Amino acid sequence: MKKTTIDLPELLYRRAKILAVQEGRSFRSLVIDALESELARSTSGGPHADEAYWANRTFLPEFERFRREGAYASGAASTDALSGDRDQR
Repeated sequence: MKKTTIDLPELLYRRAKILAVQEGRSFRSLVIDALESELARSTSGGPHADEAYWANRTFLPEFERFRREGAYASGAASTDALSGDRDQR
């Protein structure tokens, strides 16, 4: 995860905060989902653009060694490994 600070117009912030509360989620979650949605839409135009990204993502060297050794053959471990790698960033 990477922390950042952005300046938002007051009205935009209030509208987003209200929506987050109405949906029972955090402001952070709302912003992340909105940004992911916009990036997926603008980069490929398709609703599943983020799936293509994850399908074509390369392993970091330490995970590539495990892949070559067959550690991710079942698929379940690769999901855990990639999620752990993503969480560390």
